[in-house]
Amino acid sequence: MRTRLKLFRNLLFTAGIAVALMFGATQASARMDCSPPITTCNSEPPEFCEDFCMEHYQNWGMCNSRDDCCLCLEK
Repeated sequence: MRTRLKLFRNLLFTAGIAVALMFGATQASARMDCSPPITTCNSEPPEFCEDFCMEHYQNWGMCNSRDDCCLCLEK
């Protein structure tokens, strides 16, 4: 019985950490700022932001569909 309680406690602790990490990742991606110059990307093909970021910042990028702009990684 005691072993089962310890196992249950450890499982709950692990689940709590996983939920906290998922929440943090969601919040971090929701607060990303657009890379200047602000460029609309929702109406463009998926490769648009990758090409835009390589041309302007020499880095990989992706479309932030919520704010309709390209997000470019910093060096």
